[in-house]
Amino acid sequence: MRIGVLGAGQLGRMLALAGYPLAKTFVFYDMSGNPSAGLGEVIIDRDGQYLDDLISRVDRVTYEFEHLPVDVAERIAKEKPVHPCPRALQVCQNREAEKTLFGELGIPTPEWRIADSAESLQAAAEELGCPVVAKSNTEGYDGKGQAVLRSPEDAAEAWKSIGHPRLIVEKFVEFRREVSIIAVRAEDGELAFYPMAENAHHEGILRYSIAPAPKLEKHVQEDAERYIKALLNELNYVGVLTLELFETAEGLVATHVHLYNKGERPGRKLGHVTVLADSYEELVWRVKNCAQFLPGCPEFKSTLSEQ
Repeated sequence: MRIGVLGAGQLGRMLALAGYPLAKTFVFYDMSGNPSAGLGEVIIDRDGQYLDDLISRVDRVTYEFEHLPVDVAERIAKEKPVHPCPRALQVCQNREAEKTLFGELGIPTPEWRIADSAESLQAAAEELGCPVVAKSNTEGYDGKGQAVLRSPEDAAEAWKSIGHPRLIVEKFVEFRREVSIIAVRAEDGELAFYPMAENAHHEGILRYSIAPAPKLEKHVQEDAERYIKALLNELNYVGVLTLELFETAEGLVATHVHLYNKGERPGRKLGHVTVLADSYEELVWRVKNCAQFLPGCPEFKSTLSEQ
């Protein structure tokens, strides 16, 4: 099988080194003009003139990282299989799209807002309550394009330092540690999960990853598998995906489901959900987010929701 790889950096190199013993061949498509894969065929195409050449040489295409033009992947997908699909590429490189999808799938996230000016950044910080983390909506990685606001008055300086026209603003999470789960989904939908890892960062860059994560409770692994499974299936994802999560004192969520193990009958209470938050405003947001995933759940109404 001939595999095309969008990108020709160290990740593409590692991908090819794993594939050669499996009798795969690789063609790298470099749009930077500075490939570093150091093996296989490399097509350097800064102006997009040789994409048809790549398509003619391969049976299917993948990519080495998410910061690539979605339109290139979509163009290729019209003629050859592209895994993971272009939609996955589009979602994972846009934090707003990513957080929106997570909410639709019931994957917990911090409360967030979008800011497109220093003024709206300050307003978001005031609404969420500081500290908050502001991040560029696209193109950020390894802690770049981010700033922590300790007070709303930090907005002007943070806006200037990030230098991006659209930011996502997240309420700061008091977490015990960052953990991640890796999963694989095949073309036929078969899934496999790896043990979770504990990640340690320094200055925004991952320095150490310990797997399996020490002292990991069983329900945390189960929750993480459920979240990433929902994401893989929704995207019809084929390939390897990592989901990074914060483990808090309550686990991976401020929310916990209690089931009573009772038989079903109309009107019978079968369980309840405990929702924790740091403020009434955050509580309203979390309850509404949770309620949308409970079939038949009535709209949340209280004096809090009227504020």
